[in-house]
This record gives sequence, C-alpha cells and structure tokens, in this order.
Amino acid sequence: MTSNPTSQPDWLTEEVKGTHLYVQPTAKTLNEAEGRSLTEYLRSRLDDDSSLTGVALDLSKVELITSPAIGALIVIHKRLNGSNRTLVLFNLSGMLAEALAFLKLDNVFTICPAAKDVEKALSAR
Repeated sequence: MTSNPTSQPDWLTEEVKGTHLYVQPTAKTLNEAEGRSLTEYLRSRLDDDSSLTGVALDLSKVELITSPAIGALIVIHKRLNGSNRTLVLFNLSGMLAEALAFLKLDNVFTICPAAKDVEKALSAR
C-alpha cells in the first residue's frame, strides 16, 4: 500500500543540496498545527526519497516555538535518528536557543550556530 504524499506547506521552503534536505519555515511562530504539518511533510518527503541522509532546519525566521511544536521536533529527530539520518537545527534566535538550552534539548538536538557548520554536522554520522 502506497501512502499519499503530503504536500509542502506554503509556509515552508526547501532546497536539496547533495544528500541533504534544507528546510526553512517562513512562519514567525511554530505552533501545534505547524509542528504536525512539518512532521507529516518530512515523513512523506523522506519516505519518497531514500537518498536523503539528513535534514537541516533553518529557524532564522522563527521567533516563537510552542511546546507542541518542540514535541514535533523531538518526533522528527527520533524518526530521523531511527533511520540513520541526521537532523540539524541552525540559525536559531538567541531566545529560541536559550529556551532549548533551558529545557536541556541542546543535548538532544544537533544545533549549529552558523550555516557554515551545517554540512559538517550533517556528514558527521
């Protein structure tokens, strides 16, 4: 049984660089709905393209992330990790980086302060 591909949300841009998928939410706030949509989109996108070995999530435009959306990032991380793929978060605002550090999620996620470090982090696996 084939699953129906989930369409790319209009608040999300993507670019494939080699075997890595770069994704950028353009929404200022990631809440439960965006988290669920991002999870389903990435599941579908990665199921459709087994050559992709990592996802880089550019959070430069995100000012606020709710706890359900953080939960979605954890689900995405676990799913990627379970299929021997990597999730890297980068370009986080100071407040978002502090929030993840406060929640000790900086020990769970691979976080790159700058885009120049992303390729190395994605290829580290």
